[in-house]
Amino acid sequence: MIKMKIAWLYSTAFVLFVLNSSLFAANQIEYGSPLPPSHSTTIYGVKPWLEEIEKATGGEIKGVFHPAGAIASGKASLSALQDGLMDGGFVANIYIPDQLPVSMVITNLAFLSKNPLVTAGAMNEVMMVDCAECQEENKKNGIIFLGSYATPSYNLMCKKAVKDLDDLKGLKMRAAGSTNARWAKAMGGVAVTMANSHAYEALERGQLDCVIGSKAWLKTLSLWDLVETTVVSPMGAFMGGPMFAFSHDTWSEFTPDQKEIIIKLSSKYLARTIIGYANDEKEVVKVAESKGVNMVMPGPKLVALTDEHRKGELTESVELAKKKGVKNPQEIADLFVQKLKKWEDIVNTTGEDPEKYAQALWNEVFSKVKP
Repeated sequence: MIKMKIAWLYSTAFVLFVLNSSLFAANQIEYGSPLPPSHSTTIYGVKPWLEEIEKATGGEIKGVFHPAGAIASGKASLSALQDGLMDGGFVANIYIPDQLPVSMVITNLAFLSKNPLVTAGAMNEVMMVDCAECQEENKKNGIIFLGSYATPSYNLMCKKAVKDLDDLKGLKMRAAGSTNARWAKAMGGVAVTMANSHAYEALERGQLDCVIGSKAWLKTLSLWDLVETTVVSPMGAFMGGPMFAFSHDTWSEFTPDQKEIIIKLSSKYLARTIIGYANDEKEVVKVAESKGVNMVMPGPKLVALTDEHRKGELTESVELAKKKGVKNPQEIADLFVQKLKKWEDIVNTTGEDPEKYAQALWNEVFSKVKP
């Protein structure tokens, strides 16, 4: 009899443990990013965003953050969301352009980006409010798009002294995405596609000579240990794929109130990410020379090539999208250009005040998203 009671107690305890574990698991979301813990998107965006979601929902939603591709690489993030390996995550479209060709119309216009606040405002308004084809693409892929950031203008960071086109011939350049790859080839370089998290090791091993990217990476990716020269000339930007995204299945499990909280916080932390990223870059530039990095202005040949290259990017983006089967790429591209002008006026008012900019994002974009 005693043995039966003990067995019953163990059985009951096990059932209660399973039930409690299930309840805990139901509240816990696994959120992944291919970017490292030191990256600006982690520090100013995803990590505090998840923390405030937990606080604002009274612990009903607890996010567990997995940086540096711990669950899935940049290329595998979308499939990880679709397969249920992640509940949410950063989906960089440049790694999977064939799966997200509509959003790539805007991403391939990176050379039009001059101010990340302007670019991000325009991009998110098109993607989340005005572009039905963009929204159809996200629905088809089972993702809820809740905001994409834009970096400050990319520059060229190299292991040796460079300045003009003659110095760049044959150099191996990290150039993720077709936009950067076209630019690397235009400069006479050899485009090498890889995640920016691998750039340090590739530079160290001689697999790369240069990196096309944000000057903030000199610090966040420790590139200033290896880079001798940074050519300070606008060379596009990163502006594609949601930093904040959930799988449709996970999103459908949230209550309307929880969704409203997440949407509101997404506008707040998107603003903080963009401004924080820009401030990081400014701070990096201040100390780069003490780390042995020379900031140089481009030579005349490179300046002329940059101007000429920028003029052809809109046509290039539209033609590339047509080949990928996008229905209305010209309309999407033209709409983005219009929104850039609108957001120039908005940012002239908000400046780099994170609260004012977040409010503008809410007013023009996020408040129009249906929970």
